[in-house]
Amino acid sequence: MDITIESLYNLSDKALLELRNKIQDDLNKALRLKQLTYAELSENIKQLKQLSERRRELLRDLREHKSIRFQLINKVKELRKNALRLKKDLSEAYQNLREIKRRIRLIRRNLPNTSLDLLEKRILELEWYHQTHSLSLDEENKILNEISRLAVQLQTANEYKTLIQSLNTIKERITITRNELQKIREDIAQIEDKIKEQDIIISNIKNELNDISNLLTEKRSTIANTKTKLDDIRNKISSLQRDLKLLDKELERRELLKRAQKIAKILQIQREKLREKALEAYEKFKKGERLSLEEYKLLLEFDLISVKSSG
Repeated sequence: MDITIESLYNLSDKALLELRNKIQDDLNKALRLKQLTYAELSENIKQLKQLSERRRELLRDLREHKSIRFQLINKVKELRKNALRLKKDLSEAYQNLREIKRRIRLIRRNLPNTSLDLLEKRILELEWYHQTHSLSLDEENKILNEISRLAVQLQTANEYKTLIQSLNTIKERITITRNELQKIREDIAQIEDKIKEQDIIISNIKNELNDISNLLTEKRSTIANTKTKLDDIRNKISSLQRDLKLLDKELERRELLKRAQKIAKILQIQREKLREKALEAYEKFKKGERLSLEEYKLLLEFDLISVKSSG
């Protein structure tokens, strides 16, 4: 409401009081609304701080879980690298196994039925006999040929024994390698499950972050609107207080005017009474009766006599 002092002059006292009461009521409502709006603003600012703090917590959690996921992925890479190495070792072991089996099959055809101990014992006996007896050339050749034949058998038997040992060693190595590969596969499966768990956690964190970002945008907009609303309320309060001040000033002016008029009326009545007394004193004066000092002053005050005529 645009109120000026000039616009108030034409209002009656009743209309002026009604207007003041209405503005006072509007001011009280505006003050209550300001209090409520300020409380709403404070609550929204508090919620904004809580959302911002939650966002910081989620970002910390996101970095932490991404780091965990990164470490798990590196573990999987390292395990797969080890698995490739073991597979290569296993392939080489199978290749060696096949070669040894092939050689065993070849040697087994010429493998003597006599044990190694007996072969070694027979060779030693023949060598001792050759060294301790005087033999004819034919006998010596027979013994040397026999020793040579037995030595070949002994060498074949030793080679077979060595191949069997190598075969068992390779088989054992293959078993160990396969067990290690199986353990790596199990470890990879467990770690991949953990990676999936981290993926779910990270996805949930990102979803919550997205929700919080939307809430932060809405909350900032709400705060901006509430601040604008609060500014409008403050402006309205200032305007109402200004109008109320003008009304109070006009009411005070009218009250002072009424008091002045009342005093003037009282003074007029008092002066009328004094004039009546002065007229009564004037009648006495015309009759030549004696006047009191007060009556004499009244005659002079109302110009009923002059100082000259009284002399």
